[in-house]
Amino acid sequence: MTNREIGLLWTADVLSRLYEAWPSQISLSPADTVAATQVSAEDDRATDQLWHDLGVWLGAEGLIRKSSGELGSATIHRVVLTANGFEALGKPSPGLQMPIGHLLGELAKDAGAGAVKEVSKKAAAEVVGTLLGAFFKGAAS
Repeated sequence: MTNREIGLLWTADVLSRLYEAWPSQISLSPADTVAATQVSAEDDRATDQLWHDLGVWLGAEGLIRKSSGELGSATIHRVVLTANGFEALGKPSPGLQMPIGHLLGELAKDAGAGAVKEVSKKAAAEVVGTLLGAFFKGAAS
């Protein structure tokens, strides 16, 4: 899988867990997300770097807020969705009555199912990309 596809599936897992936990702050770690999605980069060093970059990006885009720790560190403590993130993830997903936050969780969970083939993970990543595109379009308006 490409970094983009991995990042999209990890983003689905992270955002759905934050959505379900809101307004509580939670800790996020690459180990939990890799276990949930069953996708990682080619080695531990690349996985750690991709996790770091994703954490920095999620914070810079205003999706998450942290109370302690660096956004790109291995475990990010006391993280919560921003108000904009929570509002956007609570909207119904296109064509379904399920909030986007729940749909992202289902996609991440499906990717983590042992029987899911690589092609299905790539397809799930594309759906996540489409949902995130809708998320940012809605957040901008």
